[in-house]
Amino acid sequence: MRRALQENGMSTRQGASWTTHLSSPVGGWNTRDSLAEMDPRDAVELDNWFPRGGQMELRGGCQNWATGLTGSVKSLFQYRSPSAAGKFYGVTDAGVYEISTTGAVGAVKKALSNGYVHGLTLTNSAGSTFYWFANGTDDPVLFDGATWTSLNGASTPAITGVTTNLLVYPWLFKHRIFVIEKSSMNMYYLPIDSIAGVASKFPLGNLFRRGGSLNAGTSWTLDSGQGPDDLLAIITTEGELAVYKGTNPASASSWEIVGVWFVGKPLSRRCFFKLGGDVGVLVENGVFMLSQLLQSGEANFSNALSKKIQPTISQKVNLLGPTTTGWEGCVYPQFDALIVNVPGGIQWVMNTVTQAWCSFSNWNALCFEVRDGVLFFGRSDGTVQQAWNGAITADNGADISTIVQTAWNYFGNRTMLKNLGVFRPLLAWNGSIAMNWGVGAEYEEIDMTSYYPRQGSNATAKWGSGVWGTSTWQATLLRYKKWLSAVHPPGYTLSLRLQTLSNDSSLTWSGTDFILERGGAM
Repeated sequence: MRRALQENGMSTRQGASWTTHLSSPVGGWNTRDSLAEMDPRDAVELDNWFPRGGQMELRGGCQNWATGLTGSVKSLFQYRSPSAAGKFYGVTDAGVYEISTTGAVGAVKKALSNGYVHGLTLTNSAGSTFYWFANGTDDPVLFDGATWTSLNGASTPAITGVTTNLLVYPWLFKHRIFVIEKSSMNMYYLPIDSIAGVASKFPLGNLFRRGGSLNAGTSWTLDSGQGPDDLLAIITTEGELAVYKGTNPASASSWEIVGVWFVGKPLSRRCFFKLGGDVGVLVENGVFMLSQLLQSGEANFSNALSKKIQPTISQKVNLLGPTTTGWEGCVYPQFDALIVNVPGGIQWVMNTVTQAWCSFSNWNALCFEVRDGVLFFGRSDGTVQQAWNGAITADNGADISTIVQTAWNYFGNRTMLKNLGVFRPLLAWNGSIAMNWGVGAEYEEIDMTSYYPRQGSNATAKWGSGVWGTSTWQATLLRYKKWLSAVHPPGYTLSLRLQTLSNDSSLTWSGTDFILERGGAM
C-alpha cells in the first residue's frame, strides 16, 4: 500500500525533529480570521512590507520634492496639454504653488482660502486644455496653463444660474462638467463641451430617503454584457448611491436612472478611485468596486476588496468618523498598489493583482498623486514628498522600519507540542540591514530579544572609495543564509515576529526554513 500523504507543513521527519518550509506571508495582512484558523501565508501584523506574487518587498522610501509651502498640503494636481510640458501643483489653505521642479517653491500662483480642492482636465473642440477645480468655499478656478481665473457671474468666461462659491467636487460625464452644490441635494451641469455658461440644476432630494447631502460623483464604464455602458454615479453623505445613464439630463428621453443602492457612508469626498475599467469606492463598510455593488445590490462584506482587514477598517472608522479629511484612495500602477490613506498618517495598501493587504507607516501623508508614473504625497509640514520609485531607500535619510508577525501555525499537527529549534528567513538585500526577532507560542505576546546588528554593504567597497587590490566589491544581492534561534516556551502553535531597519537597501523575503523539535503529545 502507498503511504498516506502527510499533513500540510509536515515535511521530512528524522527522529524527534523535522524540517519544513513556508513562504513569506504573501497572503497579506489578516485581521478578520481567527488566530487558530488563519492561512499560514497570512500575517497577523504586516507593516512596511508589500506582498508581491511570490515574495515580500520592503516598501520604498520618501524624500523632499518641494518645500516651503505655507500650511498643510491638502491637494496635489497636474496640468497637461497636448502641446506643452506638464505642470505640477500643490495646494494649501494659502493657495496653489507650482511644484513642477524639485526644491523650494516660489510665491503662491493662485490665492485660496481652502486647500481641499477637487478638479478635472478638459480639452475642448478647439484644442485648448483647461484644469477646472472647486473647493466649496472659493469660486471655482479655471487654469489654461498660464492664467488662473475665478469663475462667477461677472468673470470672463462666466458661470451663471448658481452660487459659484458653493460648488464642490466637479467631474466629467458625456462631455459635460457636473458639479455638486455644497450641503445640498442639488447637482448642476454645464453646457456640453463647455468650461462655463449657464449652470443647470438637477435636484435629487426626492430620490434619496436617508437625507444628508450629495457628497461626490464620478463617471463609470460598466460592461453590461452587450458592450460597455457609460454611467454616472453619485453618492450621498448618508451612503445612498444613485446611478444614471444617458446624454442629456434635461431630456427625459435621453436620461434615466439605473437604480439606487445603500452602500454605507462614504469616507470623505475623495471616496472614489479608478481601478482598471471599474470604479472603487471607500465607504464605512470597506473598499468595494461599483460593479460588485450593482451585482449584489448591497455592500456585502464578502464582496469587499478589504474583507481580510474589515475589523480594522470598522474600528478606525468608528474612531475617526467617515467625514474626517484625509480618507483617500489612490492607485499606483508601477507597483500594482491601491493606497488607502487613513487620517492620522498611515496607509492601508493592497496588491491589486493578488488582493493581499499590508500597512504603511511613517509617511504622514495627507493626499496622494501619481505623476509620470511616480508617487507623490503632501504633508502637514508644508512639503511634498516623492516616494516609492524604486530608487529611494530611506525616509528622508531615516530608517524604514518593518514589522511582521506570521500567522500562528500548527505545522500540520494540532495535538503535538513543538519547539522551534532553528529557522532561516530567506532574505536578500543590496545594502545593509539590522534585524531583530522573536518566536512565540500559544498566542502569547512575543518577546523580541534576539538581534542581528546592521551588516551588509557597509563592509564592502564602492567605486571611487575602495582600495584597488584590497577592498572587495559590493555584491548585487546579499542573500541571508544563517540559521537563527529564539528562546520560547513549547507550544502546539508557533508564530515568528521579525523586524528590520534599513536606510540604504532594497529588501525581499521569499520564505523561511524551519527545523522543529517534537515536544510530546497532548
